Amino acid sequence: MDRPSSPDKPFSLHPDVLDLKDKARREGRATVWERFAAQQPQCGVCGADADIMVARNLARRVAAGAASHSDHGRDLVETCLAVGEAKRRALGLAAR
Repeated sequence: MDRPSSPDKPFSLHPDVLDLKDKARREGRATVWERFAAQQPQCGVCGADADIMVARNLARRVAAGAASHSDHGRDLVETCLAVGEAKRRALGLAAR
């Protein structure tokens, strides 16, 4: 990916783009190039630094682990339900 322009190297060859960039600077408006420069250092263009990438990876792994073991929770619920129904039948109670 190309880095933002420096004063000695314009970011565009098209005069209209350069005029709009100057107009934005005069009006105090940030363009994509200023926002990109303000986010350095980063990975890609999203602005994520190392801490954010670690947090994302941790959340992704926790979610994957929880999803892969959710069947254990379901088995527990089904077992508790079966035990409860067996006790209900053993006591001669009607189902609701």
